[in-house]
Amino acid sequence: MYENELNCESCAELHTVERAEALQYWFKNELEQADKNDDALNRPAQDSDLLHVAKSVDDEFWMLGRELGFNDKRMNELYAECGHVQYRFVNRYLSEWRESYRGQATVQRLNRAINAARLSCSKKTKKTVLF
Repeated sequence: MYENELNCESCAELHTVERAEALQYWFKNELEQADKNDDALNRPAQDSDLLHVAKSVDDEFWMLGRELGFNDKRMNELYAECGHVQYRFVNRYLSEWRESYRGQATVQRLNRAINAARLSCSKKTKKTVLF
């Protein structure tokens, strides 16, 4: 599921970079950019936001749940309860996340979790901007 190395896309010569090293620089920069660009997203997540995400996430759907704080045991329980239907499963754990975190369940936090999940997912996912 995870890759230890990533292909560097910034250099002309093809080489790999350890995931930990790449994250050390990339994630810091991404968070700084996110702080500058997503103040408008610092609002409570609404039903429409959760539905939009549930319909839009792809291969990173499991990692998104992990980024939002769910452990594998709870994720497996929810997945089974939702009949292994990805859309229902994602919508369910997003609703549970929002209920658990109440005032802290913002679109900004959700957007950051989506970006982190996409980074952690070993498959190349479409980089659709959700918010």
